[in-house]
Amino acid sequence: MKLLVIFFLIMISQVNINHVKGQTTQKFKGHIIHNNNKVLTPLEVRVESYLTTTNSSGYFDVALPAELTQIRIEIADKRYMILYPINGRVLIPKDPKLVTDIIIADLSEDKTLSAYINYSRRIEKSVGGNSEEVRALKKQLDSVTTLLTKQYNLKEADLRSALELQKGREKTYAELSELLNVYVNEAKDLENAFKYVADYAFQNQDALKQLIDAINSYNAAYEKLNTVHQQYYTSIKSNWQSDELAENYNNLTDFALNDLHKSKILPLNTLCRSINDYVNRGKKDDNFKIQILNQIQMSVSSLNQSIQVLNDKTNVLLTKLQAKINPLPTE
Repeated sequence: MKLLVIFFLIMISQVNINHVKGQTTQKFKGHIIHNNNKVLTPLEVRVESYLTTTNSSGYFDVALPAELTQIRIEIADKRYMILYPINGRVLIPKDPKLVTDIIIADLSEDKTLSAYINYSRRIEKSVGGNSEEVRALKKQLDSVTTLLTKQYNLKEADLRSALELQKGREKTYAELSELLNVYVNEAKDLENAFKYVADYAFQNQDALKQLIDAINSYNAAYEKLNTVHQQYYTSIKSNWQSDELAENYNNLTDFALNDLHKSKILPLNTLCRSINDYVNRGKKDDNFKIQILNQIQMSVSSLNQSIQVLNDKTNVLLTKLQAKINPLPTE
């Protein structure tokens, strides 16, 4: 009797095993894509309780029980997070030939927060655009928001603040880059005017007018920078939350408004008046003309060096500011 019971249990066990092995299955196909199009090494993927590995192109497939209609996908490598589908939950396509895209991103609080900002800004810029695209962006945004609030314990108010900082940086950078570049270019134009036109201004009224116009154009750029430079110091300090960047900007504007303007450009105003005095004299003094031209030559040479320094300072600052702005995806 005891042997019969053991034999019966063995038979039941075999029936259960055979039932699992022989059950009807369906094939699920997926494609892992990095949100920055980063080339990925093969990754281990968990689909429900089933493990598989992507190939070198990010594709994978796995056999699943036929009765499943929805699954959850996880990436074993904890350096990555799934952006889409939300929480890695996927409806299995009825057509087994269809491939489901799984979008992942590097897992870090900073990068995830950047993703939140980027998706939010893209949604704002997509008003009136393709509704399918907007819906997809909103799903990705929801996924990132969930991760930030649950895993990193950030409040939605924190996320909104980060988004406002991004907007402030974009606005400040656009205005400031234009302001500084206009000032540098006007200084260069002034240098070129004195370098190439001054000699003709002694006997040609049009050339003298060209010098005066260059001075007036520069003065307009100077007055604008001098008027608003302090507000951009405040904007950089608050939007970038960096005393270092604010001080870099302060050093740049101090150089522009003092070293360059007062020491190098104001003397050119005096020399322009000297040219005008020479032109209005009844009797021309060639020695006076030579003296003015020599002073212009020295001033222009010194101005050129200072403009190069200012140009370098401007490029460095703008590069540093731009590096802290989340780039908006274009695709």
